[in-house]
Amino acid sequence: MGIAESMRSMVDDIVVSHDSRSKAIGSIVSDTQNILGSARKTMKNFAVDRKKMSAEQSRNLADFAKDLSKSTGDMINIFHTNRKKMSAEQAKGLADFVKGISKNVEKLRQNAKDMIKGFHKDRKQTGAEQARNLADFAGSLAGDVDSMLIGFGKDRSKMSKELKDKLGKAIKDIKVSVGETIKGARELVGEYSSDMAKAKDAWESMSSTLAKAKKSGVAPKIEVRKKVTTVKEAVKEKPKAEPKAVPKPKTPEGQILALLEEHPRGRTMVQMGEEMGVHFASLLNPMKKLLESGKVNKIDKKYRLV
Repeated sequence: MGIAESMRSMVDDIVVSHDSRSKAIGSIVSDTQNILGSARKTMKNFAVDRKKMSAEQSRNLADFAKDLSKSTGDMINIFHTNRKKMSAEQAKGLADFVKGISKNVEKLRQNAKDMIKGFHKDRKQTGAEQARNLADFAGSLAGDVDSMLIGFGKDRSKMSKELKDKLGKAIKDIKVSVGETIKGARELVGEYSSDMAKAKDAWESMSSTLAKAKKSGVAPKIEVRKKVTTVKEAVKEKPKAEPKAVPKPKTPEGQILALLEEHPRGRTMVQMGEEMGVHFASLLNPMKKLLESGKVNKIDKKYRLV
């Protein structure tokens, strides 16, 4: 009887153990299916977000390039308009000045003729000394007229040279400003391309790992570059990070400095735009002023406080 009872108890234990293992295996299978479902959903959402982000970045870049082209065109049109207006005003002023000189010269000549005519009329009465004095006056008058014409020529040459120098400097400044703006835009496009390449590498690594897991039926660890996590950690939905409370100084330069104080390791232009809630293109001019003033430097596409 003792042996029979022992055998019965052993059989009952085996049955209970078998049932427990079956339930555990069923629970593992269910958890695995849930994890795979979550992974598929996450991959689908990631693909949708990536397409949306790419389309939005492309539109923003196209709008920035369009605005830059329009602003440059407007600056050049304004410069041409001002140059034409200034040239017309200079030409008018020069014409009026020449006209006034011509009238004065003609008047002087007429007066000289009248005086010479009177001299001939009174020559017999005035005598030789008066004649010499009159001749000296006529010579002095002619010299004064010549001096006035020479001085006018010098002033006109000087004025034309100054105007030419000012126009040349204005054109040079416009070219430098446009060149710096285009250079900044190219650097930002490079930063955006680098970020997209990193996202692509992470996506390809995760897709490869999930494909291996689906094929083997085992939940392995996911490798993304050097960081290693489990499938459960990889598909776990992370709560959206609350935007950091960035101080709001009055100027864009002050806002950039306040943000960089919170990130000693530096931030890219795109990252700063996202955290400040503005398009990164609007930070180009403030960042240029900070770089020129020596308050900020740039290392490996990241901006840091000096």
